[in-house]
Amino acid sequence: MIDTGATISLFPHRSKEKPSSLQLIAANGQSIPSWGNRIISLQFGNRHFDWDFKLAAVDQPLLGA
Repeated sequence: MIDTGATISLFPHRSKEKPSSLQLIAANGQSIPSWGNRIISLQFGNRHFDWDFKLAAVDQPLLGA
């Protein structure tokens, strides 16, 4: 999913570790736990991008653009 109004990108992650101190809030006001970052290579057609994602308790990736 691409959200042109998002300032960060999220990648699905679950962990038994304590979430990081970064406070993410969903549109409905619920807190979203997160656990750091991961650089992921993306390909759109013949173009490649390395994109910084926050690892978070979400169901699908969110590409903030």
